[in-house]
Amino acid sequence: MLLVLLPINHFGYVISTPSPSPLYNTTTSFDNKTEEIFEIIKVIPFNSTYPSSVLVDPISNLVYVSLRPAHPYNYFPGLCSGQSTAATSNNLSRFSNVLADQCSVIYVLDGDADQIIDVIRLGPGEEIHDMDIDHGLGTIYATGQYSYLVNDSKGNAEQVQHEDDVVYVINNINHSRGYSANDKINTERISLYGEIEEGKEGDMSDIAVDTNNNINTIYAGIRYYQGGQEGIFIIPDISRIDSKLNGINDNISNTIKFIPLGNTGPEQILVNDKMNTIYVLLEYDNFIATMDGSTNEIKENITLQNPRAMSINPSAGLLYVASGDSFWFNIVNMTTNKVIGVNTQISYPVASAVNNITGKVFVAECLECDDFDFINGTSIYALDSDGSTINWTTYENINIEENGLEINPFTNKLYAIGTNTKSEMSNLYIIEISSR
Repeated sequence: MLLVLLPINHFGYVISTPSPSPLYNTTTSFDNKTEEIFEIIKVIPFNSTYPSSVLVDPISNLVYVSLRPAHPYNYFPGLCSGQSTAATSNNLSRFSNVLADQCSVIYVLDGDADQIIDVIRLGPGEEIHDMDIDHGLGTIYATGQYSYLVNDSKGNAEQVQHEDDVVYVINNINHSRGYSANDKINTERISLYGEIEEGKEGDMSDIAVDTNNNINTIYAGIRYYQGGQEGIFIIPDISRIDSKLNGINDNISNTIKFIPLGNTGPEQILVNDKMNTIYVLLEYDNFIATMDGSTNEIKENITLQNPRAMSINPSAGLLYVASGDSFWFNIVNMTTNKVIGVNTQISYPVASAVNNITGKVFVAECLECDDFDFINGTSIYALDSDGSTINWTTYENINIEENGLEINPFTNKLYAIGTNTKSEMSNLYIIEISSR
């Protein structure tokens, strides 16, 4: 293994206590490694729609892909109703033509057959940004927007567009039948901020659910690029919120709390249920905030240059972070919150996923993103838990989205949302991993 010592403050790291021993190491050696073979076994096209997130439930072996409609501000209810959502074929194109061009949807895939078995359909003006799931209950939590028209208060018979920042809680999912999330008995829509569309509205980002002690606490991030209040919403278990709340109410004990965070707001949120700690990544503020899950107080900031993607192995106590302008994939000890290893072989890491059973880490990079403004394919790397490279496979015509990579640790399948750089079509790539 090639060991390279690096300066203490190299690439934006801030180390408070210098140590005579190596702070972290880099390696490009992959001798005596078990080679990981990547094979794309299926490509599911999404036509003109836009995938926003992918979610894997390893317990049920179901995969959820949320898609934004081609025209998200669609106020005609008839366009989102009257169609069957029971998808039993693997021919995705006919379902996306019927539904996703007009409505926000979540496609549900059977991880064994790699086929669509259902489509969860939201209503007009509803849009999903990111998702998490309670694996025990199968309840989906999602951040997004709800856009609608209201009469102009000036009384000039015109309508103006309003946009609410919301969290959706989608319950009662039964994949043996058609399902509509646009039903009050199935979906709770928690409105957080609402305002007239003027270009300065917030943008809901990531969401994570802490299921410790059978009480689901929801953490939802909001960003502001043009001025406003950015930070993280802490929402008590949905069963403990007043059903009439529909937003922030300081007069009840189980209120939604808001913590201002950074100058632009969170991009990604992860929960470490072993340590009862929440990690909030702020790419444009150059740090990752750690939050105590019991008190909801910020404990410490991990300072990194432009952190843009995290994955976590709670059992090993390791956090993996892509950061910097290029060539920088970090291994963080979650007990000390210090960087203990760095892989500088990956040209521009944009997403990662950890197999918590084997400890292997899989990283997608964007080829030449560090040198050019255009995208020229991707590579997927297999790493050991210490961040050292095992091997990689390059796909010249695929661009994987930032944080668009998930894994089922039981089946060892990767699921990536991305774009074919030639056809410019959005796809879900199902990648089977085998060893030799």
